[in-house]
Amino acid sequence: WKDKLICYDCGVACDMEGLKEERLYYLRRMNAWTPPVEAAPAARPDADLDAEGAREARKRRRTPPTRIQQSEPHRVRLRYTKLGRVAYLGHLDLVRHLPRIFRRAGVELNYSLGFHPKPDLSFGPALGLGIPSLGELLDVKLSDRIDAAELVRRLQKVTLEGIRWTGGVNLGTNDRALGRVISRAEFWAALPAGVDVPAGFSLWHGAEPIKVKRQGEGAGVGRMIDVRRAVVMLEALAPTPAEGALARDELGWNVPESPERTLIRFQLAVSTEGSAKPIEVLEGLWGADVARDAWLARAHLWGDALPDGTLIDALDSEALRAVTLAAAEADRIVAALAPLETPTETASTLSA
Repeated sequence: WKDKLICYDCGVACDMEGLKEERLYYLRRMNAWTPPVEAAPAARPDADLDAEGAREARKRRRTPPTRIQQSEPHRVRLRYTKLGRVAYLGHLDLVRHLPRIFRRAGVELNYSLGFHPKPDLSFGPALGLGIPSLGELLDVKLSDRIDAAELVRRLQKVTLEGIRWTGGVNLGTNDRALGRVISRAEFWAALPAGVDVPAGFSLWHGAEPIKVKRQGEGAGVGRMIDVRRAVVMLEALAPTPAEGALARDELGWNVPESPERTLIRFQLAVSTEGSAKPIEVLEGLWGADVARDAWLARAHLWGDALPDGTLIDALDSEALRAVTLAAAEADRIVAALAPLETPTETASTLSA
């Protein structure tokens, strides 16, 4: 008995002898006085394997076991709105809320495999906090085959206020993922009254870069970006009175000052190289004060563009499949012609 016995209670009526006996009892149960035994090193199961075999054995050990048995997934692409208070729901919060709507609708989702299974959902580009949307997109994998129209009907009955399911389409196994389909994001903006709108359009039709400073995270100094490289279309928005009233009502823009605001729309390219933020576009064209006071909304997410410039709706699966087949056929022709060009190039190289 070497260590001093310490009591962390009140110190008034402690039974020190009882505490000592209790501690000795547990020490004896743990064989605290038995000298440790040197254990032999464990034999590695891949010790006798070559480098390739050992690499495969380590890969098998890292692969998590599959604890659930799932049926063949059935893919569905859905369109929904994000309006009202839901517009102030962050993207990660939305990722947690949408699977609950599916559970309330009695729809069984397929889950990803791994150490932390999650519902297999694919979302469109994340939307800035507070920006409403009339056309968000979602790819979901279901355990049972359900018609897209029936799925929309069931989801609409149990959805959140502000999330309205407006359409859907069933996808095949060879259809491209959502991230490889979306090419443009269309935004609407209601500029404050008194803004010199033609000045911004003149700047857009010019040839000079439209520079905007993007602030860095925290105390970062930021960097200058050219929003012209991201904007692919800019024009005044002139909906019919009925369409304008409906859009203003859905977006919450039906306030007394709304008719005095000028509506414009612009499209941003969506790619893996990044893009400009919609508020940066307004800042580059009309200044930071206008960008701060403007109302923004995302109206649509478009698919591929046809050679004539026509944009494909992301729910138009037939048109998207035709574009995919055309691209695959073009790649096949290029691959077939490549061996024919090689001897010519080699001959010209030797003659040189």
